[in-house]
Amino acid sequence: MKKVILDVDPGIDDAMALALAFKSEKLDILGVTTVAGNLSLDKTTKNAAKILDILNAKCKVYAGAAMPLKKKVHTAEHIHGPTGLGFFSWSETEENISSQDAISFMAEQINKYPNEVTIIAVAPLTNIAKLLNKYPNIESKIAEIIIMGGAVNVKGNVSEEAEFNIYADPEAAGAVFSSSCNKKLVGLDVTLKVLLTAENLEEIKGYNNKIADAVVEMTRFYLGKYRDVNKLSGCALHDPLAVGVAITEEIVKTTPMYLEVVEEEGVKRGKIVQSDTGHPVDVCLKVDAKEFLNFYMDTLK
Repeated sequence: MKKVILDVDPGIDDAMALALAFKSEKLDILGVTTVAGNLSLDKTTKNAAKILDILNAKCKVYAGAAMPLKKKVHTAEHIHGPTGLGFFSWSETEENISSQDAISFMAEQINKYPNEVTIIAVAPLTNIAKLLNKYPNIESKIAEIIIMGGAVNVKGNVSEEAEFNIYADPEAAGAVFSSSCNKKLVGLDVTLKVLLTAENLEEIKGYNNKIADAVVEMTRFYLGKYRDVNKLSGCALHDPLAVGVAITEEIVKTTPMYLEVVEEEGVKRGKIVQSDTGHPVDVCLKVDAKEFLNFYMDTLK
């Protein structure tokens, strides 16, 4: 089994990604770390704890960075709802929230299992950047960082140029991209090709289990926002696809590129660009969308 740490900011698609990860038989989840992103850190941490409770997950949540490296928090309640989980309601629990912070937890696990731990980062990259800065010798011990973020050959979803997770903390993204870690980018180039439709949601309703019911309640809100804001017939499975890549790499085709992040203020802030002075990243540009959607729904069933 692949040892992973999930770095999240729940968020509806984060919750869907956690469901996929914990129901996979191929991932050994060491812990879940949280960061400010879709919502404030307090909300993302509590949401992660709720989701783990629903999943009966036997691991802890570790709170990380409450602010980006340099700028204010840029949240997305307009997409995920004021609670971050759409219409879904679940009693709060803090039993699985650890007193240990996310950065020290990551370092502890990576040092314990050198070259075995994959970080699945489906949030702004603040925690990862802080990890690399605080523990400069740890880069060589990370097996891989799978990053849900960015838009290379397509438009962004926060601006014409930038995707949310990169835009929320470009300085952190720049630090992670410039590291020597093995990096795989699962961006809008592929995630916008995997859409969960209203018809899919009706099928999931029939699964009649607690996790599927929770996904339906959350995703009804998300689906409506994608229809009204993005003018799409379904909601993109951004974060679940990043987890899917960790489970089975065959679901995507990657292309090696040299990339850097625009950190300067202006219309291109958060944009990922190809450059001769950029850093090596394996970029997912093709995905078997039908196969992944079937895989995701079978897992929920």
